[in-house]
Amino acid sequence: MQVTYRMNTIEDEDELVNFWSKYAGWDQIDKAVWEHRFMNTPMGRSSVALAIDDDSKKIIGQFIFVPSKVSINGKEVSAFRPFAPVVYIDMRNGDSLNALQNLILEMYNLAAEDLKRKGAGLFYMVPDPRWIRAFKIFPFFQIAKFPLWSKNLPLENTYDIPEIYNVEEVEFGDPRMDKLWESASANYQGMVVRNNEILKWKVSHAKFYMKLICCQSEPVGFFAFARKDKQYLLADMITKDNEESLKVTLSAACNYAHTLFSSLSPEGQEKIQKIAVLATPPIEAQAKELGFFRDNYDFSLILHVLDEELKVKGLTPEHWYASGND
Repeated sequence: MQVTYRMNTIEDEDELVNFWSKYAGWDQIDKAVWEHRFMNTPMGRSSVALAIDDDSKKIIGQFIFVPSKVSINGKEVSAFRPFAPVVYIDMRNGDSLNALQNLILEMYNLAAEDLKRKGAGLFYMVPDPRWIRAFKIFPFFQIAKFPLWSKNLPLENTYDIPEIYNVEEVEFGDPRMDKLWESASANYQGMVVRNNEILKWKVSHAKFYMKLICCQSEPVGFFAFARKDKQYLLADMITKDNEESLKVTLSAACNYAHTLFSSLSPEGQEKIQKIAVLATPPIEAQAKELGFFRDNYDFSLILHVLDEELKVKGLTPEHWYASGND
C-alpha cells in the first residue's frame, strides 16, 4: 500500500469528522462538537496530520495536534498536545501491526517538522499507559511517571479549614483567576498555562465541579474535579504555593467531594468510591499528610522538546505540574 502524508486543510474537515466517528472508538460526533473540541480552542485551530491511501485517495489515518501554551520558568511558550491518533488498516488485506505503527510515526514526524517550523517549542502529552512502551523506543521523548493517590468516600471526618479561608463559587472571567495563575505559574519548572480563558476551555468538555479558595479576599487555590470511572478525579488544581495553599485546596476538594457523595442516592453512591489526584511530588507530600493512599495506577507525562534553546535549559518532566485533564 502506497501512502501520502500531508497536513490538513479546511476542505478536509467533513471527512475528518466522519473518520473520527467511524474509527476513533471514543464517540460519535458532529461538526459542531469537532469544532468545539479541536478547532475553537483558546490558542486557535488544531493541526491534523493525515495519511492518504494513494489508490483510493481516502484518509486512512489522522493525528490531531491541539495548540496550547506552557509556562516554562515563568515564560510562556507555544506548544501542542498530540491527541488520539486514529488509523484504519484492514488486517484482512495482510496489513500488519508494523504498518499501523509506521503510519502513526510518519504522521507524528510530519507534524513535528511542520509545527516546529511554525514556532512550536515542544509537544507534551499524558497518554494512556498502554502507549508508554512504544514511546520508550524513541530517544527524543522524555518520560516521567506520577502516581495516583486516592481518598475513600465518604470521608470518616471532613477536614477543618481555617476560618481565614473561604471556599467560593467561581465564574470564569473573574480577574482573581488570572491573579491566581500568576502566582501558581512559579511553583513548577513547567506547566500548561491555566489562565481564565484556557481553564474555561479545559473544563468545558465534561461536567466539572469547581471551587475557588480565598484567604481574606486573596485567591490562593482553585480545583476542578469530574466523575471518571468510580471516582471523582481531581483533574485541575492551581494554588498560590505548594505548602499551606495546596493543603487547604486539597482539603476543600475532599470536603466538596464528600458533600456531593452524601447527596447521592444509595444507588448513586455505589458508583463512586473515592476522590483521586495525579500526584506530583508536592501534591504527594500533602496527600500523605491528609491520609490519602497510594493507588494502583500511574500517569505518565511525556515531553518532546522541539526548540533547541529549550533543550539547553534542561527541561525535565519530573519537575513539571501535570494533571488528569492535561
